[in-house]
Amino acid sequence: MLSKIKTIIPLGMILCLNPLFAQWGSDTRLTYNDSVSYLNWNSAWCIAASGDTVLAVWSDGRDGNNEIYFKRSLDGGVNWTADTRLTNDTALSQTPAIAFANNFVHILWTDMRQGNYEIYYKHSENGGSTWLPDYRLTYSYGLSAYPSMVAPGNDVYAVWVDQDLGTGMDEVRFKHSSCNGYGWDPDVRITEYDVIWNPSIAVSGNYIHIVWQDWRDLGYGKEQIRYRRSTDNGITWEPEIRLSQGTEDSWYASIAASGNNVHVVWMDARDGNHEIYYKRSTDNGLNWGPDTRLTFTSSSSDNPNITVSGWNVHIVWVEESAGDLYYKYSSDNGATWGPDTRLTNNPGSSFSPSIAVSGTKVHVLWTDERDGNPEIYYKRNPTGNFVEEVSNPKPANKYFSAPIFFKNSIFLKFVQPPQSPIRIALYNLSGALVFEKTITQTHSYLTIVDERIEALSPSIYFLSLSANGKNIGFVKVIKPQ
Repeated sequence: MLSKIKTIIPLGMILCLNPLFAQWGSDTRLTYNDSVSYLNWNSAWCIAASGDTVLAVWSDGRDGNNEIYFKRSLDGGVNWTADTRLTNDTALSQTPAIAFANNFVHILWTDMRQGNYEIYYKHSENGGSTWLPDYRLTYSYGLSAYPSMVAPGNDVYAVWVDQDLGTGMDEVRFKHSSCNGYGWDPDVRITEYDVIWNPSIAVSGNYIHIVWQDWRDLGYGKEQIRYRRSTDNGITWEPEIRLSQGTEDSWYASIAASGNNVHVVWMDARDGNHEIYYKRSTDNGLNWGPDTRLTFTSSSSDNPNITVSGWNVHIVWVEESAGDLYYKYSSDNGATWGPDTRLTNNPGSSFSPSIAVSGTKVHVLWTDERDGNPEIYYKRNPTGNFVEEVSNPKPANKYFSAPIFFKNSIFLKFVQPPQSPIRIALYNLSGALVFEKTITQTHSYLTIVDERIEALSPSIYFLSLSANGKNIGFVKVIKPQ
């Protein structure tokens, strides 16, 4: 019955409740041209954020062939700079991926300037103001494609697929730079030859986690998600394992890690139509929990993308029947999940979403066809990523300790009882007011019993207390099953 409660926003940040629950803002169109603009379709991140800086990268056909373009916001996604063209070659450049740390911006993409697909790299030392020259990362006898990358601190980690043109078989390869992309270690072969697609990578400390899809277990048309990890920053690699446990197609895995926790989402066809599935490890990939179905639709859920911040896990995906984006959030390390949130609602299709978080903000980038041709769109929730205390919960603030949510009541212990009357309000994950009550409090303990509380579904809620018109506390509470 008892839930670990986490303080989500410092009291000084809470000026009033309505602005706090602004939730998702309007769609923002980032590109304006009569050609096509695309993100990376293999679940790699095309958006990155740190502080108030938000970065976007995509491929664009406005120059007669696809080139890599870049754009940034320095105020948390409110305003955006002009487009910056990063590549300038007559050959095709596409499927970019981005990472951002310590003001270094790192970009990978697939490039045809050598006559076959190779992985190229480019970086900026100053947050994207200026850029160093392109650097060829691969020298393949076949083709190299589907890059994905992460960059925690001064390290940069890249994965991609190499294909042998003679046999048509693939392998996942890995590469590491320990000096912000100025020098790179030799490639490391992660898999045996097979039919392999869409690698994704996450790093936490010295642990490197890689997932991909291949068909070695069940054969063609029934690809499964496989996983491999390194515990020593890529020096050695443990044997790979199969993660997904279905018997039909599993595609587009996306992975994220924080501390000892590793989170994976993918598209899975085991239920007769495509649904989003989730799996987690709480011991750095040594052991894994069961496959968890996150979507329940009569259409097709596809192209998931995941990010994590502490115990906050965020995913975004496409519902193909409506051609719109949906979002889901867990604040307890993937143990429970809030409801689906529809992010787009327009006549054109939305696809290839990418998600990032920074501070309290959640940022989503995607390709959208509402304007008659594919363009890049952006959306944000300025208060969607809540700061959590994940161990040894402290008092929520100077007035009361962390509340406990029972089936039909909420219990509070006041550290410093405020003056009465006290207004108590509960809000759901969408920011809607679901319970409100004003009481007179004269004791150190308060138990709120109400049939409206009992009628609430087990989920995550946000409790606000105010006295004399002043907010005195705002915390997250979890109603148990």
